Amino acid sequence: MSSLDLQELLKHPPIIHTNKGVPSAESRVDDTTLRFLDKRVHSDMKTLETGSGISTIVFANKGARHTCIAPDVEQVALIQHYCAQHAIATHNLEFMLETSENALPKLPQQEVYDLTLIDGRHGFPNPIIDWYYIARVLKIGGLVVIDDLHIWTCELLVNFLRAEPDWALVEETERVAVLRKQGNSTLSNEWKQQPYVRNRSRETSSLAKFEYGLGLLIRGNFSLLRANIAARLRRDS
Repeated sequence: MSSLDLQELLKHPPIIHTNKGVPSAESRVDDTTLRFLDKRVHSDMKTLETGSGISTIVFANKGARHTCIAPDVEQVALIQHYCAQHAIATHNLEFMLETSENALPKLPQQEVYDLTLIDGRHGFPNPIIDWYYIARVLKIGGLVVIDDLHIWTCELLVNFLRAEPDWALVEETERVAVLRKQGNSTLSNEWKQQPYVRNRSRETSSLAKFEYGLGLLIRGNFSLLRANIAARLRRDS
C-alpha cells in the first residue's frame, strides 16, 4: 500500500539531481513514466533500476522489493531523507553504491525480477551493458523500461530489441519504451539470428554496403573505395 499519493509527488517533486551544478527537480523520469510505474508496480514484485531519483521513491512508495544501483552517495541520502519525511517505508529498498557495470554482474544469476528500469549512465555502451545483465535476471513475462530515447544509445538499444522475437513492445512514448521479455535466446544467438544486426551488416545487406561506400567517399578514403568497388566487380563477373 502506497503512503504518498503520486499527484502529490508530482506536484512537489524532490530535489535530488543537479542541472549544470544547480539543484533541480527537472532532471528526472517524466510524469508519464512515473504514472506507468505507479500503475504497474505493487508490493509483491521484485524490481530493479540502474540510476536513482524520483523513480526510486515511487518503487519504495509502492512497497516493491526494490534494488537501486547508483554510485552517487549524496543522491541516495537525499532519497532516503525524502522517504523519511513522507513516511515512505524503505525496509524493502536496497542500494548498491557502485556503477551498474560493476554491480550488475554480482546479482544472483536467477530470473527473479518482475520489472526493471534502465536509467543509469547513457554514454556508449552503458545502456547496452545494463540491458545485457538485466536480461539474465528478468523473468519471462517481466518488463524492462528504457528511459531517455532521445539519447542515441538508448534509442539504439530499443531499436535492436523491437526486432527481436524474444522482446515485445508494450508501450512507447517519445522518451520511453516498455518491453516484455518473452524468451532467452537473444543473448545466445549469433549475429545472423539477430534481425537488427543482420539487416545492418555489410555481409548481408546491400544498403549497408552502399552506406559504407558513401562513408569512404565522405572521409576521402578513395583507395579503399576503389578496392571495394573492384572486389565487388570481380565477385559479380
